[in-house]
Amino acid sequence: MMDEGLEYFRAQVRAAGSNADRLSAALALGQLLLLADRKAEFAECAATHLMPLAGNVAQWPVAEQGAVNATVAWTLLPLAVDEFVTALPEATVRRVSEKAIESSDAADINFVCLLVQRACGRRLKDEKLVERAGERLARHPALSRWNLPTGEVGIDALSRVRAAFLSQELFRERPSRKRSREPFGVVVTIRV
Repeated sequence: MMDEGLEYFRAQVRAAGSNADRLSAALALGQLLLLADRKAEFAECAATHLMPLAGNVAQWPVAEQGAVNATVAWTLLPLAVDEFVTALPEATVRRVSEKAIESSDAADINFVCLLVQRACGRRLKDEKLVERAGERLARHPALSRWNLPTGEVGIDALSRVRAAFLSQELFRERPSRKRSREPFGVVVTIRV
């Protein structure tokens, strides 16, 4: 069943008629790859689709930009975890690192891409990349929103940030369930 879902979203990415449709399909594909614990394939999806398309967030309707920014950032966050990046082939880490540098101006995506750069730099033993990313992270405007007391993303930090995000979703006003068929809540998959 998982393989059929993955193939479906791969086909959706290929057939997408717009960057917005391609990004939506790539987000779903990335989430499924995380669920299937296919780290290297997820990293390739992030480098090939998510990070390059993240630069297009400003093209989305203004009302949707915040949600798209957050969703892309959350989907990329496992790549900021040292244990996750350590499990990847070196060539994949290099590719992810290069794409993270070229990524979006959207605040949360940019912040997560800096975290990804730092994790990739550690894996590649590239002290300059680690230092540059660390300096930019220390003064990044999104730092306070991400609640990373140590400045690091590990499994514990992923769980804390995820819990904070989900608790905000629980208290967000929603239309009556009788009038809306929209699902209640948001699913954020983080697998390390």
